[in-house]
Formats: sequence, structure tokens, C-alpha cells
Amino acid sequence: MTSHERLTRNQLRFREVNERLQDLSLRQVQVPWTDRTRYLCECRQDGCLETIELTPDEYEYVRSYPDVVVVCQGHESLGAGVERTERFVLVEH
Repeated sequence: MTSHERLTRNQLRFREVNERLQDLSLRQVQVPWTDRTRYLCECRQDGCLETIELTPDEYEYVRSYPDVVVVCQGHESLGAGVERTERFVLVEH
């Protein structure tokens, strides 16, 4: 397996973990819709375990683009930034 393939596989795994976190977050009735949930940075940096706080609306927006991942500020150097906010960057993978 090439380094590129390994990094892409890791990126997709983080995305899967984040999908599960979103499901759990939405099941918690006591959590208001505007509260943020921590998600894993979906960058390609080996060993990255940083988190990003997103509201449910932000998370749904990110997932509306199938070829886009959400990364921490400064982690977009491995891909072209699609959109930048104060807390995160959307990057094509």
C-alpha cells in the first residue's frame, strides 16, 4: 500500500468515526441543536488527533459535499481549501 493510499484510508476512517459521533449527538435529546460536538480532524497528517467543534447545522453542511473533509486550521496544507471559517477548513480529498 502506498503512502497516499494509507493517508486516504485514514482520512475516510476519521470521517466514519465522525458520522458515528454525529448520530450519537443527535440522539441526545437534552442537547440543544445549537450546541457543538467535537469531531476528529479529517486531515491526512499521520497521527493527528486534534478535534473540531461543529454545530449540527455545520456538520450537515460539511457532509452535503461528498468529496470534502473538515480539517483544523493549518491542516489544509495537504489539500486545497474549499472554504475557511474561524474554526475549521473544508478541503477536497
